[in-house]
Amino acid sequence: MDRSLQKRIRFAQIALVFPVVLVFLQLSRFQILPTQERKQLDEAPYPLNQHIETPRGRILDRNGQLLVGNTSQYRVYVDNCQYYLYWEKYGGSAAGSQPSLSDVLAAIERASGASIDIPSAVSMLQDVDKQLQAEYNQPLSTCTLLAGVNTNSQGQKLAIPLWLTENQNLGLDVAMGAAPDSNGVYHSSPFLLNVRTEAWFFRDYPEGSLASEVLGYSRQEGSGNGNQQDGVIRYYREVGDWGVERFYNDILQGAREDVSWTVVPVEITQNLDRAQPPADLVLTIDRDVQAETEAALQQAIQDSQATRGSILVLNPHTGEILAMADYPAVNLQDPNGFQDIFHIKGSLPMDPQGQVVSLNVAAPYEPGSTFKVLTMAAALDAGAVQPGTWFVDTGRIEIGGAVIHNWEGKSFNLQDMTGCLQNSINTCLAWVATQLGAGKFYQYMDQFRIGRLTGVDMSPEISGVLRRPGDQDWTDSTLATNAFGQGVSATPLQMAVAISAVANGGIMMTPHVVHQIILPDGRVHTVVPVPLGQPISAQTAKTLTDMLATSLELEGSGALVDGYRIAGKTGTADIPPYVDTKTVASFVGWGPVDDPQVLIYIRIDEPTSQGGRQYGSITAAPVFGRLAPRIFAILGIPPDALRPSLESGN
Repeated sequence: MDRSLQKRIRFAQIALVFPVVLVFLQLSRFQILPTQERKQLDEAPYPLNQHIETPRGRILDRNGQLLVGNTSQYRVYVDNCQYYLYWEKYGGSAAGSQPSLSDVLAAIERASGASIDIPSAVSMLQDVDKQLQAEYNQPLSTCTLLAGVNTNSQGQKLAIPLWLTENQNLGLDVAMGAAPDSNGVYHSSPFLLNVRTEAWFFRDYPEGSLASEVLGYSRQEGSGNGNQQDGVIRYYREVGDWGVERFYNDILQGAREDVSWTVVPVEITQNLDRAQPPADLVLTIDRDVQAETEAALQQAIQDSQATRGSILVLNPHTGEILAMADYPAVNLQDPNGFQDIFHIKGSLPMDPQGQVVSLNVAAPYEPGSTFKVLTMAAALDAGAVQPGTWFVDTGRIEIGGAVIHNWEGKSFNLQDMTGCLQNSINTCLAWVATQLGAGKFYQYMDQFRIGRLTGVDMSPEISGVLRRPGDQDWTDSTLATNAFGQGVSATPLQMAVAISAVANGGIMMTPHVVHQIILPDGRVHTVVPVPLGQPISAQTAKTLTDMLATSLELEGSGALVDGYRIAGKTGTADIPPYVDTKTVASFVGWGPVDDPQVLIYIRIDEPTSQGGRQYGSITAAPVFGRLAPRIFAILGIPPDALRPSLESGN
């Protein structure tokens, strides 16, 4: 190689290395030496503001039907807002000056198709700007744009935020030059130079108000002051208010936060990825069963001219809740109407204080004669009575100084235990409880978890009350009234779970509304049914189920279903403080008797269509008779005559 060429190459190498060495030395001095400039930079915050959002987890029915999803809406912001407010005073572009805020809003309205009350929106933002300058000597730098202003009943002006749909936002993107038009051409509006949008996720309910009692509601929680955590200020979060949205909030919750970091530049990348993906829930709820249940309940409330009611449908073998309905039901798409519904749900004397969100789970009541199922189960299991034990009814019985009467003061003369259930004889069941004894009676009620929470995966769950010997106000007569469901309270869910032991060979299963949890990485966690206890033997359960089926057949109950043998019991309870004739009518039934796959608990509050006291046999039992065959058909449960041949494969 030519010697002169070698010299030139060496010179070029030195020339390239020299600036690299200088940069390295400068970085070392900056990082290591405690210079005044470095100290000031370390102490000076570098603000980073960012809206972080991931959609909340979806909720689906057991067959994959979407019940709760997410929809995107877009907030619209204008940076350098004080600039546009300044030119607002001089009439904006129409007067030959620079663009005003009115010009910007008009351009957004044209591009997106959104409806904006421009004068009202500008006026409120001007007021905000004046307030900021008066209190903090700071102009309004970034505007969150408004669609208009509303005035409430107290005369207060309330801002209406400007939200754009996906299509509206796309139109704005085209006008701003962020996306091409349909011909592939890019545009740019001089009025939209400082406009930007951010996507926010909102809950979407494809089925409207269906299963609203189960699903619950999620809302945005936060304040302008923010919540300081680990140097990060969080302004918003999405939280569940009730139902599965509340119970499973931690795994449903995506990130919905306006976050402000105080960092130095080298630390920025350590803080950006804070959003955690949510999980999806697959419910035990069957969408079609839920829809039929809600329709049947609404019809029942209207026909009986009742104030409210509920129906619960569960599988006694697994504890899976197939449907859970309230009427009136909240419309999750209209939060403004919630309080009116909650007022109706919380209107009876025994209702808990505060917001009653579910009659099935959070509104205990005196169940009346449906409770006789538990009293008879305990007595049969303990051997205190047999199905053929005789009782002579005179229409009254005195226990603990209190005289117990039957409904309408009737006497039924000589009856066996099946007859006592068929005729719902209060005096008979009070006598049965005395044969069992207070100690045994309350021991069995504890095993049935009366007065205790079921542990269902919904929030909030509220327990009823069961007084026991030794408690204040308990007397021997309390045992007698408890035996037929007065002086004791429970929710429909607690009653359904306890009675499901009779339908399921003596075993109670933990009730649940979530079937699967689908994790963000695709793994699926399936909920395994868990026994809650076994209060009675399988033989007792079989015996009592047959007694209750026979009693319905002898009565010719309106709950009977063609082609299926059904077991069940009516209930009629007075409403404390027992000063009028209004009742709570109920019915619990299950079937098919030889393989119970469905248990339905019906509660109708204050039916008035026939005046005076209205009984469960008139009001609630026929609802079962209409609803059960529809559910059997949806679930593909064949009639009794066909089932053996289908199961054998013939």
